[in-house]
Amino acid sequence: MALDDIFNHPNVGPFIGKQLIQHLVTSNPSPAYIARVSAVFADNGSGVRGDMGAVVQAILTDPEARGDTPATANFGRLREPALFITAMLRSLGGQSDGVLPRNAISAMGQPMFTPQTVFNFYPPSFVLPGTETLAPEFGIENAATALARANFVNTVIMQGGAKPDPTVTGSTGTSIDLTSLSAITYPNGLIAQLNQTLMHGSLSSAASAVILAAVNAQSATDPLAAARTASYLMLSSAQYQVER
Repeated sequence: MALDDIFNHPNVGPFIGKQLIQHLVTSNPSPAYIARVSAVFADNGSGVRGDMGAVVQAILTDPEARGDTPATANFGRLREPALFITAMLRSLGGQSDGVLPRNAISAMGQPMFTPQTVFNFYPPSFVLPGTETLAPEFGIENAATALARANFVNTVIMQGGAKPDPTVTGSTGTSIDLTSLSAITYPNGLIAQLNQTLMHGSLSSAASAVILAAVNAQSATDPLAAARTASYLMLSSAQYQVER
């Protein structure tokens, strides 16, 4: 009876809906976005309350989530360390035994399975200092953890990754093979491909120009250096790390 009372409380839909939106789409959803999702939690269209499949569908298909351009300047969410690393490895076909990512994620402020409290690594109510913008993942972002992100990208992209750990049975290390990227038309085709692979075509023209200049500074006879440079700059950029 107690659980039924909680489940049917009018605050449950907005509370769950808001946090799901924060994790799936944007840290600072508008009241209207939350209201639309809450309405689906209350009634999935067939008189069913709490249909989570319908709730998630409503979140991901909402106009605020699916627009061609972000609804507001502060739309989006910082990729938390675990998702930042796994997205990077998956997007570029990397392989890992988990040793380097585990250590790197901890250095970024998110030691897996050991959050400081039972409520997660960061509070859902965290606000960017000096603003009114909700940004939960920035609760563990500081100078040290920001540098740890760039250092991880440097290790895997520029330094060739990590070798197998002899103390771990079956260790394979962590690496990303960029050979296929080095074979793409130099340099515009390379940047366009990375833009599509990593950012779904959302890289700004200003950022693209900076990356192009850096790639052009590499030797044309070393296409792998160009692929590494472009990949490093895009992955370590704020435009990639703040998912929009």
